[in-house]
Amino acid sequence: MYDKHLYVFDGNTPREAVIRNYTTDDFADLIRVQQESLEDEESLNHAVLMEWRNPFKQT
Repeated sequence: MYDKHLYVFDGNTPREAVIRNYTTDDFADLIRVQQESLEDEESLNHAVLMEWRNPFKQT
């Protein structure tokens, strides 16, 4: 698994950031993040339109 450790500043406080590959264990959390970004009606409607227009969607 690839991972990289670096520090970023939050104001004057350095905080460690870890960049790594996603694994199957991450899927539930990634889906939750997407669901939270689609909570309002306008976003949901946009998501439905984008799915409908997706030329790569396999049926």
